[in-house]
Amino acid sequence: MHTRPGDTGLVALRVSTPVTCPLTLTVHDLEGQAVGRRRLHGHETSMVLPSGRLRLTVEDARDLRDPRRLAPATVEVDVVRGGVVDAEAALTRGGSVRAEVLRAGRPTARAVVLAVHPDGTRVEARTDHTGRALLCGLQPGAWTLDALDYGRRTSSTVHAAHVAAGPAPTEVALPLARETGRLLVRVRSTGARPVHDTEVVVTDAAGVTTTVPVVRGCAEVRGLRPGPALVAVLPSLGHLGAGTLAHVEAGDVAVLDVPLPVGALVTGRVVQRQGPDAASAVRRYAAVVTLLDAAGEVLERTRTRPDGGFELGVGLRTLTGLTVVATSGPQTLRVTQVARADVGVNLGVRHHLGDVVLPWSGHEARWARRSAASAAMRLPSTRV
Repeated sequence: MHTRPGDTGLVALRVSTPVTCPLTLTVHDLEGQAVGRRRLHGHETSMVLPSGRLRLTVEDARDLRDPRRLAPATVEVDVVRGGVVDAEAALTRGGSVRAEVLRAGRPTARAVVLAVHPDGTRVEARTDHTGRALLCGLQPGAWTLDALDYGRRTSSTVHAAHVAAGPAPTEVALPLARETGRLLVRVRSTGARPVHDTEVVVTDAAGVTTTVPVVRGCAEVRGLRPGPALVAVLPSLGHLGAGTLAHVEAGDVAVLDVPLPVGALVTGRVVQRQGPDAASAVRRYAAVVTLLDAAGEVLERTRTRPDGGFELGVGLRTLTGLTVVATSGPQTLRVTQVARADVGVNLGVRHHLGDVVLPWSGHEARWARRSAASAAMRLPSTRV
């Protein structure tokens, strides 16, 4: 979620549960991007969050197979800059599903059972040696269930089930009767830049979404239901994202080539002066470099390499009025900052800023030797 520095508010959350249980809090924006996650050590907590509308989800942290597990609670809040928002979330006793996965009438171990709620909640579990999987703490209501074998070669038909609150689980049988297909996605650049650190997201004909990382320009997606599939390659450094359709056949491997358009790229090197009037400067490792748009919104943030260099441009298009802000890293005792304003970038062009010079910050941090630190933490001997 892109926010201006300091454009935050405070959310005070109170959680109620019928029984004591470990809790986790996850925060998402309305686009589904994770904003924060923490373990709750009580029924009241507060956290600083970006302004805007956010979705808070409180879950019972016990194992999915634990019958005592409670159903999660979700609440939406509007965070106002500099304000305080009070919110309440109540966890209730949910329902459970006991799914049995069969192949030719025999139980299938280590199969994947996927349950999807209409609000987008996904719960996944594996079957034991008896071919059964228990999913507890589900919200009461309609769920769709599906199963895949361990190798993702066969799948079941999508089964609709109504989960009722209470200790008695809803029994569901999921026979594996349909062959699945595979998709080999080959990602290439339309320019000379290599493609790094991206993922392929595939939604098959049954609406099941699978995310696979791209390794050496390829991504193999297994367990896809036959039919049309929506393929999306996420934006990466120096490249824009791309989307297309593919057709998956049962028991076959479909090969899809996806060209990625070359985006804009901002590079440079962060150095710092060695004195108030010194002309020499040293390269700064782990300095924070932030890219802001014309409105001051954070587009991207990264840290410098050991040589002080940095690269910005994940899905970056042609823009003007950008600002690059460099902040000193852990080598200095006092934080210093410098900004480069009115930066313009164009698609397919690498914009090199040269040296971004941080002002002198005084004395540098000195790190103690590991052996000395270990000796200082040595505990006194105790006689038993």
